[in-house]
Amino acid sequence: MDFRTILARSNWLLLGWMLLIASFSTLSAGGVPGGCDRFIHLFTFLPYGFLFPFVVDDVLLSLGTPLYSELVQIGLPLKAFDLIDLGFNFAGTLLGFLIGLEVKRRLF
Repeated sequence: MDFRTILARSNWLLLGWMLLIASFSTLSAGGVPGGCDRFIHLFTFLPYGFLFPFVVDDVLLSLGTPLYSELVQIGLPLKAFDLIDLGFNFAGTLLGFLIGLEVKRRLF
């Protein structure tokens, strides 16, 4: 598989993952225990961060979706903006981004 094929698929994978994140950001997490919720945020954004360097090498740009996923909750009745959730969103994104950069560097 050549680089262009991987890059083309990464665009669609990243877009699909962003849509999943946007959809799940509007759902209620009523039955999830508090501590477990933090790791769900971390592991939700890890694949997103991993895919991002294959599309764009800009870590600041990658932080837009995690920020959006928390800001959109301000206007929703069953959701609430939470800085700790935002921190875990950013942590998952940054960790995934660093792993993705390293994989990209080693493969290409």
